[in-house]
Amino acid sequence: MRHEEKPIRERFPQFGEISGTSWVSDVLNDGGSGVPAPSDVRLTGVASLSAAALAELSDAYAWKKAQPAFSVPKNLSPEVPKDAGWLSSAEFDAAVTGGEYTGTFYLSTDRGIVLFDAVNPVRRTP
Repeated sequence: MRHEEKPIRERFPQFGEISGTSWVSDVLNDGGSGVPAPSDVRLTGVASLSAAALAELSDAYAWKKAQPAFSVPKNLSPEVPKDAGWLSSAEFDAAVTGGEYTGTFYLSTDRGIVLFDAVNPVRRTP
């Protein structure tokens, strides 16, 4: 598990100001195929939002109650609260990914965090 904020800020500037993060990355295709291809990387984690970022995200998108539709990696599970009251927004997912990669994002206004799961997220300038 990693806690560096810079890689998360660079890939998800739409989160706004974050005050901490826990995340893991996983190479999805390990080169076992006979066909050479670039590796896909899954990035899963949680980011703690500043009060201002939480308020901005809450107001800027239409959110609905939802349960995360992906399994959280075992070593990250202790960092992901079960009773967070998760919310999702297809509009926010689209704003973050820009149609360039797959990703799902869940907001907990109760906990002030975003749960994220993305494959090959693009590095952007915050």
